[in-house]
Amino acid sequence: MPNAAQQNGAVSRRRAHTDARLSEAVLQQLATHGYQALTIEGVSRQSGVAKTTIYRRWQSKAEMVFDLVIHRRDAEGLTDSGSLTADIDALAGQVVDLIAIEPGRSTLPGLLADMAGDPDLTSRLQRSVVAVVRADIEAMVDRASSRGEMCTGVDVDSLYAALLGVPYVHVHLLGQMQPDLLRQELTEVLLTLLAADRRA
Repeated sequence: MPNAAQQNGAVSRRRAHTDARLSEAVLQQLATHGYQALTIEGVSRQSGVAKTTIYRRWQSKAEMVFDLVIHRRDAEGLTDSGSLTADIDALAGQVVDLIAIEPGRSTLPGLLADMAGDPDLTSRLQRSVVAVVRADIEAMVDRASSRGEMCTGVDVDSLYAALLGVPYVHVHLLGQMQPDLLRQELTEVLLTLLAADRRA
């Protein structure tokens, strides 16, 4: 009989295979129909994954899209470059790519609208996504403080708000679609907010 480790490995491989099929289907549905017209039923048909399986994982299409497309579990997280400036630049690049480049550019407005109309959805995403990213940012700030690059007592919530708000406003309200320039500006805004010592 297979041992527990082998069984867990088989389950993980099946889960990864299912996620890959679902991710591909979601991306194709987004490209073809857009976020508003995307349905779990359509994703189920295209991926061949049963609706019951999808609903066991996610309570809504918003959470499915957030998990598979926006906050992908296989995406590279925040890494310690050894420099606050480099860390912030990398973080800014990740967020700008999410907001300014497809599929995030056309998907996020619909996701945010769904969250605005559903407090329970907002609460679930705050627990499953926002809290995790916020903890990563706190760890980054703590590392920089321990290296003497900045003072302690940073308002992480304000930093998080600027991290998402600055590029979102530029892309969706001001129509600025140049990721390189957005990344540079966002990096400067965040470092200014942190009152960081910019010495190399």
